[in-house]
Amino acid sequence: MKKQKKLWRVLNRMAVTLAGALILLAVMIASSTPQAGFALPGDLSSATSKYPNLASSALNTCDLCHTASIPTLNPFGAAYKANGRNPAAFGLIENIDSDGDGFTNIQEINALTFPGNPASKPAAPTAVPPTAIPPTAVPPTAIPSTPIPTAIGPTAIPTTIPTSAFVTIGLTPPSVNVGGSSAGAVSLNNVPAGGLASVEFACTFNSTIVEVSNIVVGSLFGADPVTVVNGPQNGSFLVAIAGSKGNKATTSGPAFTFSAKSLQVGQSAIDCQTRVSTGNLLLVTIPSTPATLVATSAQGTLAGKVVAGKPVTVQLNNPDSSAAGSVTANVDGTFSLSASAGTYTAIASAPGYLKAQASVNITNGSTTTLQTISLLAGDIDGNNVIDQFDALTVGINYNGTAPAAADLNNDGTINVLDLEVLAVNYRQTGPQAWQ
Repeated sequence: MKKQKKLWRVLNRMAVTLAGALILLAVMIASSTPQAGFALPGDLSSATSKYPNLASSALNTCDLCHTASIPTLNPFGAAYKANGRNPAAFGLIENIDSDGDGFTNIQEINALTFPGNPASKPAAPTAVPPTAIPPTAVPPTAIPSTPIPTAIGPTAIPTTIPTSAFVTIGLTPPSVNVGGSSAGAVSLNNVPAGGLASVEFACTFNSTIVEVSNIVVGSLFGADPVTVVNGPQNGSFLVAIAGSKGNKATTSGPAFTFSAKSLQVGQSAIDCQTRVSTGNLLLVTIPSTPATLVATSAQGTLAGKVVAGKPVTVQLNNPDSSAAGSVTANVDGTFSLSASAGTYTAIASAPGYLKAQASVNITNGSTTTLQTISLLAGDIDGNNVIDQFDALTVGINYNGTAPAAADLNNDGTINVLDLEVLAVNYRQTGPQAWQ
């Protein structure tokens, strides 16, 4: 019995020891496996090794490369990771502005602000009052005799700022009918001698008037340029171009082309706010001249005034005598009728009246106006002559109300008063000439 108890105690100790060893092994494996997206101690060590001033600052935390939602990377962390996630990567991204707050990464690190957080940035410098400037001039020997190098890596910053460059936007043609299209070209002009390494166009237009499509980048920045085209949508689009393998835009010419289709009558400016870089990773805004696309109607208008004692109808007939359109004149006789461009016969008519007729030419986007004309009453049977047959119709329907064409004075009764109106124009023939 004593031997069994002793054996049991030995086995129990061995089980506890084995369990502890397994737990320690699991912890070691978990701690030795890097988690994608999380900062490793080596990342912070690389940062403090590169920038010793970070070691005792608020930047010596995971927030240097991560957002509050770890493991999500902030813009600085994303750039660090994209450039190799090693000590050299910090040097490669020093001169870019990862968080877009107007300060480069190295400026923020030197100021101990977070280069991946736009809300954290160096304070604006305080202007030095004139009295704070020492009155003693700096000795000439204090000025270096050699120029201060301005190189970023192997490429020196050009000293020429391309403020003389400008952008023009051309449309051919500048005016189209609704549904028609114009060919557009956005060109760089007066390119500086050193050339341009990249350009960004932020373009706008009125999307209710114009539809932009078919954006094609040209060869101004050499063969096989690197491009980004976003849009067009909601009245805007962006085109970014960078020359590859050291290529630059060294001459003036179109950077890209596009198509502009008119959607309705009106006009729309097409403008591209432009920023360029000479290769120094600094963008300079240059002026641009917008273009205006004018969209005109694909129809013309016929207008005029026809006077009669009855409602007047104006009809347009095609050359083959088929109807192209008609309209009832207003109470005062005025009318307006739209039609496609072409040559027509315009006929004005009213029940019991001689017709008026004109040959008209309608052009797109314009109005053709005919002279005011008064129709002659009495042609009750509509044969283009006022004669005894029209008088006979009055007699047959005397004191009646129909036909309406015989009620020439439009008082509701066919009688001698209508005969009197007919007599004024007796023997007149039509159609009346209308100009």
